[in-house]
Amino acid sequence: YSRTGLEIAPNTSAGVQLAVQQAKGWSRLGDAPRADESLRMAGTALSQLPRPEHPEHHFVFDASKLSFYAATCYTWLGDRDHAREHTEQVIHQCLEFPGQVRWPIRLAETRVDLGLVAAGEGEVDEACELGRQALASERKSGSTLGRVAELDAVLMREHPEVGEVVHLHEQFEAARHSLT
Repeated sequence: YSRTGLEIAPNTSAGVQLAVQQAKGWSRLGDAPRADESLRMAGTALSQLPRPEHPEHHFVFDASKLSFYAATCYTWLGDRDHAREHTEQVIHQCLEFPGQVRWPIRLAETRVDLGLVAAGEGEVDEACELGRQALASERKSGSTLGRVAELDAVLMREHPEVGEVVHLHEQFEAARHSLT
């Protein structure tokens, strides 16, 4: 579907979004070369677009979104260095203005990516704290809880006896039930 959409609208915000969705698909399948190629394609298309007047608009693809999606792609691919690099960029962008959180859902989901990186490095306490921060976000969506579910599953599979993991799991379950 992404390829067909890219043929129809290659040099648009929609085209960039489609290239990123393609990258996410390849990342989920574990195909790093194709994911990288799709992210490069998204970056190239994005560089050809005018700078958006309202980057916060949902249907406008701005440069900061590319780092957000790249962070998730690299997390899923197990490329911790690139994932950390992109998560740090996104967190900086989201917290750039003191006392204000730009893009709270993006920040929450990026914290999950960073939590998955931490879990992969054996930093269970850090992973749990990042999961709690994601759950405490002022705005959550179904996608946010889906991402926290990924972190919860990894932690419960690998560290079910750790108190912090059990506590995060309980918080996640409560948040999931309150959303439904």
